[in-house]
Amino acid sequence: MKNIVITICITFFLSFLLQGINDHNVFIVSNWRQNNIANILQLWFIFLTTYYLFSFIVEIGSQKLIIDTPQKLRWLLVITQVITFLWVVLVDVLYYILYYKINYLSETTFYEFDIPLAIAILTIGSVYFYQKKHFKTINTDKPANGVEPPPQKSLEAFKGSKSVFISHADIGIIHLSDKIVWVTTTQNQTFQTNFSLAELTDELSSSDFFRVNRQVIISRKIVQGYDRLEYQKLVVLIDEQFLSGLNLVVSKYNAPHFKKWLTNSE
Repeated sequence: MKNIVITICITFFLSFLLQGINDHNVFIVSNWRQNNIANILQLWFIFLTTYYLFSFIVEIGSQKLIIDTPQKLRWLLVITQVITFLWVVLVDVLYYILYYKINYLSETTFYEFDIPLAIAILTIGSVYFYQKKHFKTINTDKPANGVEPPPQKSLEAFKGSKSVFISHADIGIIHLSDKIVWVTTTQNQTFQTNFSLAELTDELSSSDFFRVNRQVIISRKIVQGYDRLEYQKLVVLIDEQFLSGLNLVVSKYNAPHFKKWLTNSE
């Protein structure tokens, strides 16, 4: 509401000032006539509607189109300028015809004042919106719809004296061996972590990771499929580049859950 009031006040002040430049009688209250007031209100209406129309087209264009380069943004602003300019011309012409009952636009200040003013204002507006959108839309990591992506979660691990933070998206396998929890990334690098498998099961996304058994948690990214074993058990198949000799057997009780997880049908 505050922004609307400010916009109304600024556009009215500009209308008064610019109309005064065109007709000095505006600055002398005793010389005011009905036409002076009508001209100010008409110019104010054009300013106000043009501002909101320009803003609306730019916002809709930014949402519907993928504005990811300065060139696309410039094209959007050019199209917006053309549409709003046609709106200004339409309102101006209708005002002169309906209020002043003119037959020819040459009888008015349409060519000498209105058109140059419209071009100047729209040019300034385009520069303003270009700066605003260039830094807000193109130079940020936000998507076209304007929704912030969730922050990437990471897991603290170490190798020797070196500590690292591994993004959850880069985790391939987590397994327990000799009472140590090992983390192998999708790039096949292995680190240790001080977290237990139970803690990691709660921390990791259940849609991306599955607790195979008491020794292993596995990421969907490296699962290639499964083989059936006796007693309705399954063995998880993974890329050959990763650790061999791991216990990747899923019990018959967890086998249905694993199949649903693997097919995204949970």
